[in-house]
Amino acid sequence: MKVIKLFLHISKEEQGRRFVERLENPLKRWKLTSEDIRNRQKWSEYEVAASDMFKLTSTTTAPWHLIAGNHKWYARIQVLNTIIAALEEGVDITPPELDPQLLEEAMKEFSLDTNKKVS
Repeated sequence: MKVIKLFLHISKEEQGRRFVERLENPLKRWKLTSEDIRNRQKWSEYEVAASDMFKLTSTTTAPWHLIAGNHKWYARIQVLNTIIAALEEGVDITPPELDPQLLEEAMKEFSLDTNKKVS
C-alpha cells in the first residue's frame, strides 16, 4: 500500500477571496461556516501547527507533498502529477518477453511468415 500525503496550501488573501465569493454566491453559501471564520482568525497558529506536522510526520516512505493551491487548475494538475509519480515509483513497466510457445501458436493461427522477426 502506498501512502500519498498531499497538503494544498493557499494564501490567507486567496482564502479571504474564496470566502467572500461564497458569501456572495447563493450556490456556494453552504460551504462557509462560523468555524471557517473562527479558524481563519488563528491563521498564524495553523501555520506553526502545519510546519510541525510536516517536520514530525514526513518520512522517506510517506513524505508530505506540498501543493500550491491558489490557482485551482494548477493545484489539480500538480495533485494528479504527484499521485502518478508516487504510484509509478518502483514499478517496472518493461513489457514482458514474448512467450515462444504463444508465438509459435500465433504464427500458425494467423499464417504468419516464420522467417519474419516478431518483437
